[in-house]
Amino acid sequence: MTKKTSVTIVSLALLFIGVAAYFIFTFDLNRYHVRFVSEVEKFLGNPVEAGPLSLSFNRGIALKMGHLNVYPDKNHSENAVLQISSIQATLDPTQLLRQKIQIASVAVDQPKFHVIRMPDSTIRLLGFSPASAEKKSEDDKVGFSLLIDRLDVRDGQMRLTDNLVTPPLQIEARAIDFAVRDLGFLKPVQLDVKLGILSEKQNVSVHGSLKIPIDGQPFEIQNAEILVDLSQMNLTELNRLLAQMGFPIFENSLQGKLFANLTHLKIASGSPIEPEVTIRLSDARVTLNQVPASFEEISCFGHWSGAGLQVENCAAHFSDGALQLKLTIPPSHLKQPAAVSFSAEKLNVAQLLPPNERQSTPSIKGEANLFLNGNFLPADAQTSISGQGELVLKDGVLVNFNLLREVFSTISIIPGLSRKLEERLPEEERQRIEIRDTALGVVKVPFVMDRFGIQYQNLEIVTPDFSFVSSGRINWNKSLAIQGMLKIGPGFSDALVRSVSELSTFLDEEGRLTLPVDISGSFSKPVVMPNVSAVATQLVVSKAEELLASLLKK
Repeated sequence: MTKKTSVTIVSLALLFIGVAAYFIFTFDLNRYHVRFVSEVEKFLGNPVEAGPLSLSFNRGIALKMGHLNVYPDKNHSENAVLQISSIQATLDPTQLLRQKIQIASVAVDQPKFHVIRMPDSTIRLLGFSPASAEKKSEDDKVGFSLLIDRLDVRDGQMRLTDNLVTPPLQIEARAIDFAVRDLGFLKPVQLDVKLGILSEKQNVSVHGSLKIPIDGQPFEIQNAEILVDLSQMNLTELNRLLAQMGFPIFENSLQGKLFANLTHLKIASGSPIEPEVTIRLSDARVTLNQVPASFEEISCFGHWSGAGLQVENCAAHFSDGALQLKLTIPPSHLKQPAAVSFSAEKLNVAQLLPPNERQSTPSIKGEANLFLNGNFLPADAQTSISGQGELVLKDGVLVNFNLLREVFSTISIIPGLSRKLEERLPEEERQRIEIRDTALGVVKVPFVMDRFGIQYQNLEIVTPDFSFVSSGRINWNKSLAIQGMLKIGPGFSDALVRSVSELSTFLDEEGRLTLPVDISGSFSKPVVMPNVSAVATQLVVSKAEELLASLLKK
């Protein structure tokens, strides 16, 4: 190639670049702004406000739009339901000669959108409500092939409202970075997503492939890896969500990583189809509100398929105890109850209950084994739970609560009973009433549970001094409604009767003081009351018998 030819080529190239630059910097795209807005409104089915359009040259021809706001009405009287700070598309001019529109990249900055799951499981994006698609005629078809190398969404925000549960749940996702490579409609594209769920920082990452639907086909996600860092979650937001669902509140400790391997998942009309997902939770640690100890070494393995969610091999350690959980949740469209099985061995009860606010507040100590099988509707777990189980308490102690003292201090129909016992009882028997705690020994109680709480029957507590057989309810709000029969041992009963003769009215055939007792109040403030009506009736009958006997002797 001669020097003259080279100079000519360079000159033509410079001239072309100069003409292209002049065209780019002088071309007024805003002449097409009205038509652009009209086409976007037609696509979205909602009124649109768009910023100015501009052209630039940056590794290709760059088309930029200042902002895009989508409103629910033409007057823009309400806030925008979908917002985008800016959109920029860069074209590869060399591909135009091949009748291909090759977009090197599309960048969407700071989108804000609201996704709603309806009661029928369909998904709705606010601001996107297009009319039913019409088939294009042959004349409408364009002979160009549209290809996009890369799509980037940066610093997005999403609000999810789930109306499938009652009341509806609100979940926020922030700092959404979304990247798709080799975007097209004929083959799966590579997908990379990072976002923050219930977190100001990015704590969720997704890597996999996505097949974009055409002609009404479902979305397809394949071979995706999902990682959730639980330690980055905002506990205030998480606890608000859990409180709305009726679950425990987390304290300042939540750790662990949740892994999910998604082999295959289709999404049609907002509902999952043919899911094949394995889920694994490892090295998790949580501390619940007002629970002194933490749940450590939490690990779970689960599988989500068309048959529902199966969670097995879920284990944790609490203090010196061990916990096991199995959970089966059927597909949501079947509206069938979920099944849960739970067991706990060697639980330190003192570490599980809230710490005493005062030294005199009643509490309980001991080692507990718990077995539970239940059912609940996932959409309304708090009001649909039911099941049965058994609690076994070993070496149990009611701390700061002496049942005998509580009973005798409230028998008001025998004036001065507590004072008489304190003055007349021998020292050894008086200490039994004045002792601070009540030793329970071994307690074994089957129970059933429902939406209100736990109900049990014929719970027998046996101590060296008395036995107490009761039935009742312990409600989820910690209130008590218990009715029982207190029977004091013969030797101790004899000492009590010799000190206060009126108590002889309550002796049974075996020489035991027998008193009906009701317990109400709450865990922290139990109220123990002898069944006054029954006690009074028995005392009146006894006095009437004594009076009648004395009259007959005269």
